[in-house]
Amino acid sequence: MVRDDLIIVKDLKKYFPIRAGLFGTKGVFVRAVDGVSLTIKRGETFGLAGESGCGKSTFARLLLRLIEPTAGKVLFDGIDLFSLSKKELRKLRRRMGIVFQDPKSSLNPRMTIYNILKRPLEIHGIGSSKEERLNMIIEILEKVGLGEEHLNRYPHELSGGQQQRVSIARAIITKPDFVVLDEPTSALDISVQAQILNLLVKLQREFKLTYLFITHNLMVLQYISDRVGIMYLGKVVEIMNTRDELNLGKVYHPYTAFLMLSIPAVDIRERRRDKIIVPGEVPSSINPPTGCRFHPRCPFAKEECKSKEPPLLEIRRGHYVACHFPSITEEKLTPYVEERMESIRRLLRGGS
Repeated sequence: MVRDDLIIVKDLKKYFPIRAGLFGTKGVFVRAVDGVSLTIKRGETFGLAGESGCGKSTFARLLLRLIEPTAGKVLFDGIDLFSLSKKELRKLRRRMGIVFQDPKSSLNPRMTIYNILKRPLEIHGIGSSKEERLNMIIEILEKVGLGEEHLNRYPHELSGGQQQRVSIARAIITKPDFVVLDEPTSALDISVQAQILNLLVKLQREFKLTYLFITHNLMVLQYISDRVGIMYLGKVVEIMNTRDELNLGKVYHPYTAFLMLSIPAVDIRERRRDKIIVPGEVPSSINPPTGCRFHPRCPFAKEECKSKEPPLLEIRRGHYVACHFPSITEEKLTPYVEERMESIRRLLRGGS
């Protein structure tokens, strides 16, 4: 039986212990991921956005079990990821891949492109002979826009875009079901970013891949994602469907609205309007605020927000928000967000 949800995350937490000074106090933690529950559907691109330090990359590494959780559960195609032995996990890892932000630092500088791509085939026992593996490597290179002439080159002999293509080839050469894309375009030039995004879309369709796409660039998420989750201080505060034409731009959490309004305006009429910016600084994840974690920065916060943590609830079909007063955001900020998103869609379509 094929499950619709490839990944199910239940109350996932990751706390990193810290000690300050020589006699630092024990029991102090950085709450990098603090009770996240969501699903990623088979074949979709789930985007994850938020400010630096909100827990996006930690969350992604937990989904691949590159780090161990403090609490919670991740079901990968119905398999409890954290209950597996090392041998069982290695077998399952064939179905997972990851592309990092900086391709230069993620590729071994002492290995040729051939050896970099041969390594995952050897680890998972794919291919019965040297010739068969060579053919598989050449085929995957061609799929990502490179050729046989790149086999004996080293990473430093390639451009940034070519290095990232090699990273993508390494992630999908085992034909995985799930690939984490951890800001895969942020280290690249603008023109190369577009090429890599189009390549990722093409490969997803061809190989029937499921993506978790992490980025700061909400314009990128608008282009590539089917659904988007917004993280703030270790928690997901909103999940929305970016393919729902009737509700594009409708947001119900003030933090999401401020993030979307931080995208540079492409319409001259919007540029003339005073900017709407989120006030204050991000609180420490060592000692996060009580109640709603966004309340110290929220212009609409009430007493309830300071004392009671809002649950993530479905406010309309497929749209979830963790806010006590979503109607205030809808009234005060959503009209501006809808206008900004419409101008971005016109830009992506090549319109004026």
